[in-house]
Amino acid sequence: MGFSWTTFFAEIVNFVLFLWLLQRMLYKPLQRAIAERREARRQAEERVAQMTERAAAMEVEQQRVRAEWGAERARILEQATAEAQQRGVAILERAEADALDTQRRGRERLELERREVELALSERSLSAARAALEALLRAMDLTELDTVLLDRLFAELGRTPPQQLSDVDQAELRCASELDNAERGAIERRLQDLLQRPLRLEVRSEPQLISGASLRLGDRLYDASLASRLDRVVAGARQRLGVDV
Repeated sequence: MGFSWTTFFAEIVNFVLFLWLLQRMLYKPLQRAIAERREARRQAEERVAQMTERAAAMEVEQQRVRAEWGAERARILEQATAEAQQRGVAILERAEADALDTQRRGRERLELERREVELALSERSLSAARAALEALLRAMDLTELDTVLLDRLFAELGRTPPQQLSDVDQAELRCASELDNAERGAIERRLQDLLQRPLRLEVRSEPQLISGASLRLGDRLYDASLASRLDRVVAGARQRLGVDV
């Protein structure tokens, strides 16, 4: 078999043609695809880098926000604790004040009740003492005392200016004991002598006066009874003891 230049050149031409077709139809598209892929990879890397930066920035921001939230939470907790302590102190102070006030009112109520009991006992004692004294006096012969008290009544009447009794024409006499006609006539004459004119006298017996008498002339009352004197003594004792009359 001999060497053929024609065939050799034909093979070379075919190989060059093949290379041209390979470059034309395969290499350039492949190179373009590789370039596009590299570009896409670069862009993807850039996006990843940007996302990483944003993620880092967001992490920093989140840390800052968490720190602020933590500080705010601590501040709110501290403020709430302080307010709770203040409210607790205020509640304790108010409770203590209420307890002291309740104790004070209790003492005042006890003192008032004690005072009321004392006053009631004092009133009963005074009433019992007056009743006992009255019973003792009634058991005595008070004839001389009647005369003395009646004289005092006329002495008091004699100190009244006559012009103040000028329009009086009737008198009412209340006596602790019964008067006979002679005693009644004597009293009526004494009244007429003091007033220097006739006078109509009405006499009534009232044993509750104990002794003595009381005389009413117009709107004036002259009381010389032993009962009124006892009443004044008891009223003075009640006033000193603080008992309501």
